[in-house]
Amino acid sequence: MTLIDQGNGNVHVEGGTLDQISDVCYENLQIKIEALISLGEIEWNRFKYRNFIDSFDDVSEKLVAIYLVNSVIFLSENFCESSLSFSLNKLMRNGKYSDNVKFLPISGSSTSTVDSGYRFISLIRKMGRFMDDRYFPSLDSLLSTSTARSSIEIIFVDDIMSTGQQFDALMNKSFTFDNQVMSLNELRKRRIAKISYVPIIATEYALERFDHLESIVFPCYTLNHEYNILNNLDRYFPSWLLSSVDVLETIKNIDGKFNRSGLGLAGQGNLALSVAFFNSTPDSSLPLLWSSEASEVHLLRRHS
Repeated sequence: MTLIDQGNGNVHVEGGTLDQISDVCYENLQIKIEALISLGEIEWNRFKYRNFIDSFDDVSEKLVAIYLVNSVIFLSENFCESSLSFSLNKLMRNGKYSDNVKFLPISGSSTSTVDSGYRFISLIRKMGRFMDDRYFPSLDSLLSTSTARSSIEIIFVDDIMSTGQQFDALMNKSFTFDNQVMSLNELRKRRIAKISYVPIIATEYALERFDHLESIVFPCYTLNHEYNILNNLDRYFPSWLLSSVDVLETIKNIDGKFNRSGLGLAGQGNLALSVAFFNSTPDSSLPLLWSSEASEVHLLRRHS
């Protein structure tokens, strides 16, 4: 058996049994994760990747599990804070917003606000650039103190825009503003409100939803369609594994054992991502990777 370490968690294999190959791939993955931790990515310590991988007796499932862990894109708190700071400073430098801008967490068509929105608002507070009166817990609380006589500047922040459905619902939801009932889209068209949405990540799928709107979503990073694991197996699994194992069927078997989400195999929007943030894992990441409840075998928690 000849194993050639390609330096990115992948191994090119010539000969050997799957059990032998699995041991080497597992060792390489552990070396990679320990290196990340030693470089300061200490939040990887929270990931139960050994429990997750060791829960598989079948060597094919174990190999697929190893490469699923290797595919995870993890965004630490420091990374998210730096990314938000860069994107917001860019908006301010371009003259799109003044220091009077208001920051809000995202919410959908319901009255509840997404928990991650509050967490990411707190990252902006940590920057210390904006006064405390620039932060509002909800859109209703902002609009109740505003009038049509003065322009409103609003920036929504969140971790990820997966499908864009939530932001679309928010833009079209009716609010009472200055004794009138109207939506954010109407406020924007009348130039009463200047609105932007700054998620850490947006998918191309979500951005396509807002092609008809002029410059409203400003993600720190964009994930193209290649980040859908199930539609791009050859991007995440080496050719030798794809030729040795029915990877998609194996993922379905693992999903049957681990998916407790009520979502399908590919998660929200059928996006099949492998993204995790310091505080949560999106619904659009493969549900087999995460659990909403305490679990000894799932790799990630839905919320932490």
